[in-house]
Amino acid sequence: MSSSLVSGKPGRSSQPTALRWVAPAVVTALFLAFAAGSFAYYAQHAFINADSWAVYDMARSFDEHFYRGMLIRQFHFNLDYGASYAFLGPILVYVTDALTGLGAYSHYLISALAGLGALLLGGVILGKAAGERRTPAVALATLLFAVTAFNVWEFYRDIYRASTIPIALFFILAAVAQLPRRGDLSGTRAFLIGVTMGLAAMTRFDVNLLVAAFTAVILATAGAHRVRAAAGYVGGVLLTISPWILFSLLVFGRLYASDNAIVAIAVKQLHSLDLIPPGEPTLFVDFAGWLARVSATGADFLHILEAMLARSPFAWLFLAAVPALAVGLAVWGGVGRKPAAAGRAADGTRDEAWRYPLALTLVAAAGLLLFIGPVATGYQVNTRYYSMTFLLCALALIGWMLAGMAAAERRLGRRTPRLVLEAVVTCLCLAGFPTMLREAFEQGWPPLHFNEANRFAEAHPTLMRCVPDDGRTFLLFRYTSQTLQDGIRFGVLARRTVLIMPNNWPEVSTERKLAFLRDARVSHVWLDEAETRDGLVVPEMGMEPMAGCPGFYRLAPPPGQTAAGSSTPN
Repeated sequence: MSSSLVSGKPGRSSQPTALRWVAPAVVTALFLAFAAGSFAYYAQHAFINADSWAVYDMARSFDEHFYRGMLIRQFHFNLDYGASYAFLGPILVYVTDALTGLGAYSHYLISALAGLGALLLGGVILGKAAGERRTPAVALATLLFAVTAFNVWEFYRDIYRASTIPIALFFILAAVAQLPRRGDLSGTRAFLIGVTMGLAAMTRFDVNLLVAAFTAVILATAGAHRVRAAAGYVGGVLLTISPWILFSLLVFGRLYASDNAIVAIAVKQLHSLDLIPPGEPTLFVDFAGWLARVSATGADFLHILEAMLARSPFAWLFLAAVPALAVGLAVWGGVGRKPAAAGRAADGTRDEAWRYPLALTLVAAAGLLLFIGPVATGYQVNTRYYSMTFLLCALALIGWMLAGMAAAERRLGRRTPRLVLEAVVTCLCLAGFPTMLREAFEQGWPPLHFNEANRFAEAHPTLMRCVPDDGRTFLLFRYTSQTLQDGIRFGVLARRTVLIMPNNWPEVSTERKLAFLRDARVSHVWLDEAETRDGLVVPEMGMEPMAGCPGFYRLAPPPGQTAAGSSTPN
């Protein structure tokens, strides 16, 4: 029998090896049980959000004309090419669709796998924070992280509604898991971390500030060769994002094109779907005006954050218990340490008990930069953008809790701190289960059945007949309209060009409306006959009804241009 077990002191051999697999197994089982019920429910419904269709549209373009989509929803650059997402999301969807034949549902599968992978990576990270193989404590902490993630509804819903947020978080946590717990960070390892963070940037543009700030994390944790490590990290990031830089330069004439870039720096509150005139003032010409706008959205963001926390009893319980336990254990482990163990070690690094939690704290602090995107763009009401920051902060707090436990065990030479932690974490997990159950099984657990309307264009015979395959159809519907979603879906599935109506179209002057229709080469219009046309249609558009296709109109072509589509419905 191990001497550590006889003495009752903690050590590497104090836990059976089999227990190392408890946390991954339990988290995976919970994830599959909780996500599967919701996924099966939503798979049967017709609605897939426009962002997911945009990613699938770009994935379909790989077999046709690279990144030239059928769904046009940005009006700042070359209209025919996608600028909403960099390449990684569409590549993953393309590969998954080729392997499974799930079509647009391929994105669902990737989001679910990324969400599960992120939770399992959280377990790896927490294991490094604990410092030794204290398996029951680490397993419970990993379960607590998973319970926390399931209680952050914005993240949980993104797992099964096809979002790139779980994918980005997976790569961010994969980078954090590569940070060393002890010793120097080599240039090669830093380069690999840079590649991993670059993949996060190639998934979502709004993580770019975090990717840049991660350089400071590298500098703070690399040890003696921090400059070389930082250079390796930056090199890895630049290598990974270089395809998008090259594409942006060749297609858009911009170093790093993003459909939200102008929205973030504009003085006026804009939307990425707005028809923005050239010369719109930005922070570079009116910083005070931009700051006033951002301050207003920032104040609104704080109110929204407060309201989110008020609706989540588990969040308050977590924020009360975990930091208090982390501080208590850290003090318990730090007070009375031997001089040799305190301060800095001989190699110039911090005591290993605190080094990795400090790294997690820096990552969480960098994660706060993810709030800047929603505030700067005015998307602060879309709370799902906050989920990555919430989970990075939760991971850091749980990591400190484990590190404090490990330090207290070493100081006291017994397992009392571990037992305290395990008891508290078990109670927290049990407290989080009721809300998890309510959310996951609110709609029951129906059999998995994919809605054919989201898989095949032929499921829409009227649209097959009325939407021209050789034209460009303008969808004159409000952004919340279900018919707009039908048009987006059909355009992507049938590979027929459709254009979303600019968000500010009703306020746009007649002259600019006509100029847009001409420049965008719009040939047909689809609108809701039951809705008012005020602000949407002007007589100068010259709309001619299409026989047998209510709501569909053919536009008179500009002089010298042949009309798209035949005189009868397609």
